[in-house]
Amino acid sequence: MKFEIPFDENIYNEQMKLQFDNVWSEGFKKNKSKLYIGIPFFLLGILAVYGNGNIGYVFIVLSLLFFYKYYEYYQYYHKNKKRYFFESEKFSLEQKEVQDISVWEFKDEYFRYKCFKCDYKLDWSLFTGFEIIDNNIFIKTKDVNHSYIVGKSELGESEFSKIIEFLTTKIKTSA
Repeated sequence: MKFEIPFDENIYNEQMKLQFDNVWSEGFKKNKSKLYIGIPFFLLGILAVYGNGNIGYVFIVLSLLFFYKYYEYYQYYHKNKKRYFFESEKFSLEQKEVQDISVWEFKDEYFRYKCFKCDYKLDWSLFTGFEIIDNNIFIKTKDVNHSYIVGKSELGESEFSKIIEFLTTKIKTSA
């Protein structure tokens, strides 16, 4: 199967948002747990100090450590989010300017993706699986944070289903 898909800025932006949220959601949830642990520790520490318990200082110090770690990750998250969307927007403008048409090729031997900047021909053993999020197929590679994303709105209903069937057989047999 071979598809030539013209660049659509709206679809691309939506897919980049989905990609970012997909990659960062688990870490962001884990980071929130630091806050949820820190607050009770802080309150327990305040109550213990108020009741003349020296152990309360230990709880306060631990809670401050949890708050610091939460804040540190929060800053890291926002810095990367800003950089990610800056790079996505830059790439989007380049694609729009050259009126890019990407080529998606699904063969028994390989997967090929080609756009104005790159031409990748990858063996199926390099893929770990795929996921469908909001009518978009995320084809995941062994590089944890890299996916190839194609949407139902770009392909149409029947072609989208064909790709899902094909990926089910290819990635199962090669992973």
